[in-house]
Amino acid sequence: MHAIARIVLHPLIPNIQVSWVKMGPEGAAAILNAGANDMGGTLMDESITRAAGGVNGQEFGPTQMRALAASVGRPVRQRTTLYDPVSPRQTHITESL
Repeated sequence: MHAIARIVLHPLIPNIQVSWVKMGPEGAAAILNAGANDMGGTLMDESITRAAGGVNGQEFGPTQMRALAASVGRPVRQRTTLYDPVSPRQTHITESL
């Protein structure tokens, strides 16, 4: 589904996101290899998916995100919600959380 979405929606929607919360790290890695190009954001104390019966964790920080991207040979680029580059000051704040 992610691969087809990437083909069909490009260039109107250039970024297809995989949810590590729903798929787990292993599933997210597989979907990155199958067409997705966005891992979504880091979360702390995620509760919505868990309340619905999800079992893939509540936290996924910047270090884990970088390690997962590296494991599938993908570059890491931190972006805003509008996919603009994040300023160095914003990156510092995020890293310290």
